[in-house]
Amino acid sequence: MTVYEGKQGIASLREKIKLKSKMLVGESLEKIAVTLVDESPLGAPYYQSPTLGEAIKNDVGDFKNSWQVAFNKPNKAIREANAEGTGAVIGAITMSRVYNLEDVSFVTNNVEHAEDVEQGWDDNPEYGWKAKQGYHVVGNNVGAAKAICEIVAQKISKI
Repeated sequence: MTVYEGKQGIASLREKIKLKSKMLVGESLEKIAVTLVDESPLGAPYYQSPTLGEAIKNDVGDFKNSWQVAFNKPNKAIREANAEGTGAVIGAITMSRVYNLEDVSFVTNNVEHAEDVEQGWDDNPEYGWKAKQGYHVVGNNVGAAKAICEIVAQKISKI
């Protein structure tokens, strides 16, 4: 068992706590964001316009690729559509490494139809989305997020 004594010991303990906290939050955020990307649905490449009656091209992967990890205030950016969510995953990995102990963290999705994808539509316009009642990407993954935090905390407690 390590003993922390005096000014130097307190400073060493403070740095260890700071490092562990940074690792805990950063790694948890990364894994939670990647889970949300993985669980995000894709719209169809084309959908039938309810007003025009013709096929309209859809940006497949705009929702999936627009998950953002940010600190101290939400990142309102929207990424280009990508069916694999590559930009969102790279962004989550990058941001998880710059977390600081006192930062407030956010994981958001700011595409215009994000709430509809999550909660559903009153009148589903069939914009390539199948679940009229919503996909509940966030709601269905609350348990996974808690489990990720617990697993990461256990791992870090052993360091």
